[in-house]
Amino acid sequence: MYIVNYIVMGAVALLLLVMAAFLLHSLLKILKVKSSEKETEVKPYIYQDIVSSAQLELREESVSEEMNAIAKRFLDYFESEKPYLNPDLRIVDVAEHLFTNKTYLSRAINIKFGKNFSQLVHWFRVRDAVEIYANDKSKTLSMQELHQMVGFRSMSTFNTAFSRYTGKTPGEWCKHYKNIEANA
Repeated sequence: MYIVNYIVMGAVALLLLVMAAFLLHSLLKILKVKSSEKETEVKPYIYQDIVSSAQLELREESVSEEMNAIAKRFLDYFESEKPYLNPDLRIVDVAEHLFTNKTYLSRAINIKFGKNFSQLVHWFRVRDAVEIYANDKSKTLSMQELHQMVGFRSMSTFNTAFSRYTGKTPGEWCKHYKNIEANA
């Protein structure tokens, strides 16, 4: 009698494991998001400095499918919802949104983008700052306003990140851009 109970319990446990594996497999299929490559029409000289200094590319290193999937979901999330505009953004919040943990997310970012989380957030913010400034028709936007619009808390962090990714301070870049615009 006891043997029959153990066999039935074993069969039920095996059935539950198979069902759990199937559900996990289905969930992973649902969560796998294909990266959409968006072509945007931009004047080439607007991004000349930032693209040549810090082009964001997915590295083609040999990593697990899971790391590739996390990196692609991260990129899709940042491109579509722009969470980096929030000055209080934390890696934990992004990891939760992507249904992963901060360790996996951090590893995926390091491997696939060659940057840490903060550096990548700053890259997106600087990219947006360049775009916003270039599209500002009135040309009255101050650096103080601009750094807050793109999610930086302090002007010094904005200056450091901007210099890192463009090779120029924000003021130098703006003067350079104005000269290019005047001569175009």
